[in-house]
Amino acid sequence: MTQVANTHHESLQSHDPRNRNETPFPLSAFDTKSFAYHTIQTRLPIILTRIVDHLSRYKSQVYGEKELEDAHHAHPGGPQEAWNVRRQEAEEDLKYVLGALAKLRNEMQTNKTMTPFPSSRSLTPASASADEFITDDLEEWNHAFTTKIAQNVVNPEDLPKWFEVSFLFAECYLYRRISLAIQETKHLKRLDPFKWQKAESLRDCTETIHSLLNNLSTIMAKALASDKSGPETFEDSFHQFLRLSLWGNKGDLSLSAGREPFKSDAYDSDTHNKMGEAILVDDSEQVWAHLLSCHQGRSRESHVRVDIICDNYGQELVTDLIFGEFLIASRLATQVCYHVKGLPWFVSDTTIADFLRMLDIIDDHSGKYGQKWRNYLMTGKFVLTTDPFWTMPYDFDYMQSRAPKLYSYLQQSSLIIVKGDLNYRKLTGDLKWSHTTPFRTALRSFHPAPLCALRGLKAEVVVGLVGGQAETVYREANDWLTSGHYNVVQFLNPSYR
Repeated sequence: MTQVANTHHESLQSHDPRNRNETPFPLSAFDTKSFAYHTIQTRLPIILTRIVDHLSRYKSQVYGEKELEDAHHAHPGGPQEAWNVRRQEAEEDLKYVLGALAKLRNEMQTNKTMTPFPSSRSLTPASASADEFITDDLEEWNHAFTTKIAQNVVNPEDLPKWFEVSFLFAECYLYRRISLAIQETKHLKRLDPFKWQKAESLRDCTETIHSLLNNLSTIMAKALASDKSGPETFEDSFHQFLRLSLWGNKGDLSLSAGREPFKSDAYDSDTHNKMGEAILVDDSEQVWAHLLSCHQGRSRESHVRVDIICDNYGQELVTDLIFGEFLIASRLATQVCYHVKGLPWFVSDTTIADFLRMLDIIDDHSGKYGQKWRNYLMTGKFVLTTDPFWTMPYDFDYMQSRAPKLYSYLQQSSLIIVKGDLNYRKLTGDLKWSHTTPFRTALRSFHPAPLCALRGLKAEVVVGLVGGQAETVYREANDWLTSGHYNVVQFLNPSYR
């Protein structure tokens, strides 16, 4: 691979969106006492090891040996030699992936230079399926190598290294390298290396999911029973479902390095109240007032679209779907757009395949909502979409310049709900902001539309707190920034200052 000349960093500083004197430095693993260091040193190698162990242990499932045998038995007169060749090629594919991941782990642990990617033209998608993983993003990744986000934080003249580059870039680079190893194979291109972990976490939440769907039916039936019911009568339910969506964010397999599937109790009034006690910034009332005004101010021909930038699969996705159902049924929104990842990402992030699979799973828990939400997708009440930007190393300050079509689409939104820790880090640039920095300031140029961040704290960045609040919380729990126990609901309407 051709290495990027370090002079590119200097030439791009003048028009790089992060080149502002008041902007703080990025979080990085160079600080040995930081959560970033712990992640690069310990958590990410564990994630890689778990992938390698699983693929090695269940390799016949990975390359589809059972499917090959079933096909051969169904057509006994078929070409046995062709099946044998297919199996041998798949075995070689798996060996390649295992070797590539072992090499990646070694590079990370020994702080090697991070190298750009091959051309996207060298990769071919497995099919034209709508849920196919993206492959045409590598040129944009290589552009990212020439910007300040890939700059060596120790010595800007040096090339980026794992412990000497921004935490955000290092993590994103790892997950793109994992996908690249799989995409370079012949028969494993559609393999999701985290699929089994996501399935395990879901099995531990089945009772809770069943309960949530039953409660949804009860709440909506009661609320819609009145002939006079209108969106303004749904305020209490709105706060309940918004907080439910926030609660769903507690499950994150990347936080536990995929070792401990998320286990949860039922979401009841006690859970709701305890969640409220752990919300450090709660702008829920502002979110409600804004969404209600959108409904009241729209004409019969206009639409109220809520965009949800999704985070985790499993229980969190279910709570996001439930929230979407509430918004449509209450007529607070006419359309809900779900933005998901185009690649397996941060272990448990939702992909298009995950989203569609979840609807099938919901059918097993509710004879109603799985098919209902498929109909929503067909009629446009729900929209499912992805964009390569979501799996780039850019923070959201770069969206307007690097993904202008996506930014323009979000500008048409009535409300953007940004879910989870990674998206919050990208909102704020994953920079060393003071905790009392205003939310608006930390978003820098990212002001496409009114925006609400729903996030459980799992990394060392949070803004918008009042003076002394961080110190008080620290005395209660010194791991408050990374435990996932504390939360924020932060709202910004760029139209108001």
